[in-house]
Amino acid sequence: MEIVVPEGLKTTLSEAGIDTDHATIERVSARMHRLVVEHRNREFRFGRGLAKASQELRDLYMALATWLRSNSGECVFEQTLLNNYDGGENFKPAYRLLVAIQDVINQREAEWSAHRQEASTTTLMLEMYYLYVELTGEYGLSDGGPAYRFVSECVKLYISDFVVKKKGFADLLRKADARRKKQGNARC
Repeated sequence: MEIVVPEGLKTTLSEAGIDTDHATIERVSARMHRLVVEHRNREFRFGRGLAKASQELRDLYMALATWLRSNSGECVFEQTLLNNYDGGENFKPAYRLLVAIQDVINQREAEWSAHRQEASTTTLMLEMYYLYVELTGEYGLSDGGPAYRFVSECVKLYISDFVVKKKGFADLLRKADARRKKQGNARC
């Protein structure tokens, strides 16, 4: 797969003091493309609430479980009709469906973490900062400094409406990096 190098990447790298040879540009472009794709996936996943089981799935589970456990005359009659349909082989799928729904709910809940989730924008900026450090060897963070300019300009090349706020940039990334270090996931 060929990665498209956005116009302006060479200038952004040059302004940050990073080599602009073909290999570096290709590597940086591929890495930034991957980071942006991961960012969009996180945005979709958490923005749409897909990390937890949907309320509709929970409602379906409860309704099916209640129906299967019911001893009311109407439910028993329906269960008998279902059991007799197709020679009595179709009642088992209702129980299998109930188990499958519970498995999906459990899987979705296991994916959801009880602790605070890092915003996808913060993750993207922190990963871009790690890329900056990897390329320059400079660890300095300040609002409006070289790392800010690099992250801000690079992100704009890929996501035109993404705004990297100057005020609080350094503090945000320091805190995010500290959380990662505490979890053992920091790269710097």
